[in-house]
Amino acid sequence: MLSSQELAAFLAVADCGSFSAAAGKLGRVQSNVTARIRSLEQRLGAVLFDRGRQGASLTPAGETLLKRARLAADLLAEGEQAVRDQAAGRTLLRLGSMESTAGARLPAVLLRARERRPDLQLQLSTGTTDELIRDVLERRLDAAFVAGGTDLEALQAQPVFEERLVLVEPTGRPAARPLLAFRQGCTYRSVAERWLRASGRAPVEIMEFGTIDGILGCAAVGLGIAVLPEAVVRISLHAPQLTVSPLPEPYGSSVTMLVSRRDDGGRRPLVELLLEAASS
Repeated sequence: MLSSQELAAFLAVADCGSFSAAAGKLGRVQSNVTARIRSLEQRLGAVLFDRGRQGASLTPAGETLLKRARLAADLLAEGEQAVRDQAAGRTLLRLGSMESTAGARLPAVLLRARERRPDLQLQLSTGTTDELIRDVLERRLDAAFVAGGTDLEALQAQPVFEERLVLVEPTGRPAARPLLAFRQGCTYRSVAERWLRASGRAPVEIMEFGTIDGILGCAAVGLGIAVLPEAVVRISLHAPQLTVSPLPEPYGSSVTMLVSRRDDGGRRPLVELLLEAASS
């Protein structure tokens, strides 16, 4: 079994690419880091790093260990944080959400959740559906609101909201051809691309954005079109300059799901709290 110090040394060398940089990151002398890695390699019977003038790079055995080592480090950090929160009388929920859901749906949900559990501390992260599912799977998030759910056995997904997807165009002016969208991994972008292909309008140029406001602002001035939930368009400051049209089925609707790990029983009451708050 890896000790916490061996784990820290292994991850530091893997991240920094050299023993000297890893030692600096950990605040230790290089000989200490080198000795811990050598001891670990001897115990495992495998070389974890190729050493050379350019630094240290992972061997196939090192790559095999890396993913599991990161998971172990995440679990240790999660356990430490849980103990601190419990000692301080706090209940921490690391929640993920698509940006569209965070803006249009979550404020009321989180308010109701806090009213029911005043001790609830929230950390909210936004991302694409693919990114959020990966973060829940790898325990960086306790739960996340995503589009369409997942078929991964380790995760459970429960429906929360049904969104009406619309084509967003500028009012009173022709729209440029580009599709304004989030980066790859966004379900709404995938729906838009499938619809454009089916309607004979693909391929199209795609302009990637990091925010809903950026997408809608550029759509309002005619830089392109977008496909988004109607609810998020209606509350935008840019709504008066935008025209929305429903997408035909099977592209016109999307179910937002709350995903969480099946084996995380300790967080189950908080997931149930969110589901109750969302249905109120």
